[in-house]
Amino acid sequence: MRSPSSSTCAQHAGGAIEATGSAQTAVCAGCAAIYPYAAWASLSLVQRIDSAEIARLVRDWPSDVSIDVRRCARCGASIARKSPNEPA
Repeated sequence: MRSPSSSTCAQHAGGAIEATGSAQTAVCAGCAAIYPYAAWASLSLVQRIDSAEIARLVRDWPSDVSIDVRRCARCGASIARKSPNEPA
């Protein structure tokens, strides 16, 4: 796995998000399972951290982006990635 400082890989809450061209995949840090976006979105939701909560800690956080944490189907580790806020 590439280092977290790489511009194409970010480490988050036990999982990594790797951008490959226009398609994004989530890679579990626990077992290396690879999830394309649609597969990741179907995993069990552990926690959603809304943009207002993140903005208290991160300067200039976009108001339309939250973080969803989902459970890896293979090993149960948490995999987090940015997600657009759901419409109210």
